[in-house]
Amino acid sequence: MASINDHLAEDMIFQILSWLPVLSLLRCISVCKSWKSIISNPSFIQAHLAISQKKQPFSALRVVSRSDESQDLFMDTLGENSLKLSLPRFISDVPQLLIRSCNGLVILSDIHVVLLYIWNPLIRMGKLLSSAHYLHLGVVNKIGFGFDSLSSDYKILRVVFGRLSDFLDGEEKEGLIVGELYSFNADSWKPIQVPKEMQGFKIDPAVSKCVCVGSRVLCLPGTDGILSFDLHDEVFRMHKYPASGEIISEVLDFEGSIALILRSGERAFVLTLWALVEVDGNLSWTEKFTIEPVERIAYVLTYLGDGKFVARDHSHACCFYDMKKGTFVQFRRYMSVVQFPGSLLSLEGFERREEEGIVAELYSFNADFWKPIQVPKEMQGFMLDPTSKRVCVGSRVLCLPDTDGILWFDLHDEVFRMQKYPTLVEIISKVLDFEGSIALILRSGEKAIGHSC
Repeated sequence: MASINDHLAEDMIFQILSWLPVLSLLRCISVCKSWKSIISNPSFIQAHLAISQKKQPFSALRVVSRSDESQDLFMDTLGENSLKLSLPRFISDVPQLLIRSCNGLVILSDIHVVLLYIWNPLIRMGKLLSSAHYLHLGVVNKIGFGFDSLSSDYKILRVVFGRLSDFLDGEEKEGLIVGELYSFNADSWKPIQVPKEMQGFKIDPAVSKCVCVGSRVLCLPGTDGILSFDLHDEVFRMHKYPASGEIISEVLDFEGSIALILRSGERAFVLTLWALVEVDGNLSWTEKFTIEPVERIAYVLTYLGDGKFVARDHSHACCFYDMKKGTFVQFRRYMSVVQFPGSLLSLEGFERREEEGIVAELYSFNADFWKPIQVPKEMQGFMLDPTSKRVCVGSRVLCLPDTDGILWFDLHDEVFRMQKYPTLVEIISKVLDFEGSIALILRSGEKAIGHSC
């Protein structure tokens, strides 16, 4: 039987694959060498990212705090089950974890920006970044993350409010607003001047979140307006809020423009989206659309596109809201939510940290407790697809399929082993239990064959 590569040109396969979600592409890597070559190509990764940015609605990433104060990360997509994405172990125990997202990459940080990690949660690769300069604990930190497309550079803005020591002369200063900018290309921080007339800018430390709009403009809401920062010209600007209405949202990215949701005083449950757009050469707040009536929404957290939002209701539960259908889909609690398109993107210096390797625990019903299981060092490179099916073979052997082979675990001797896939064939099945043996269905040339070990 001929393979799909015999019927479709490579550019056609390129186009088809570029529309698939990242987790599907990770499975496609193991189909054949030519597909792996296409998916790993930087030009494909950029093409896939461009398509992902146009697809709407986006997914949402949600940080959830567990009872032991560690964190979990979930990817939520309308119409699909939530997918848990395991955080790196050195990050998961950080209290009050900050998360920001851009182009399928996320920044994870503690509230003091001492620990800073740029990471792609779908391909599980990242880089630990150098700490910012101002490390005093008695200040409020806000961070934003975006992409300067004109210089092809990912940048992180840190804005510090309150009392701090100037890192140049050690002098204590009260009430300052200080900016710092990290460039991924330069791998360093530099100070950013906050104009004198903006030094009185005030925020609510508990709710103000720095949001990236249109990939390169970072926006921080204050009590009287929005402080914006252009990642390319590296200049702060101030924008007053719309004249009337109660603001009930974070700063939103609406089709590349700064936007807010306002509630009308006269009609309490009628919501209006206002966007800051250029009119006759000047930025002006313009009403884009009205949502009515929505009694359930207390606060809008992010806009996913195509008329879909992530919002908080009056019981502080998080939910998807589809304004076209007028429907709500509630999901679990949250600590932070960001828009997330998903990508295969990795940057220079990205690696899979050893701490992110495979950690195993075994539960015994007889003993009624969990115990750690050693995973050999040579198996730490195993790439488990979170959507792949785990199979029990012969009642006591558990098998986990990898991109290059099968990791299996014997429940009696409690040892992991690795079995490489057969070469020069196409795998067209999950791991199977064939009369107590690990088995696969393979396609070789003109016919499909069974293979067991």
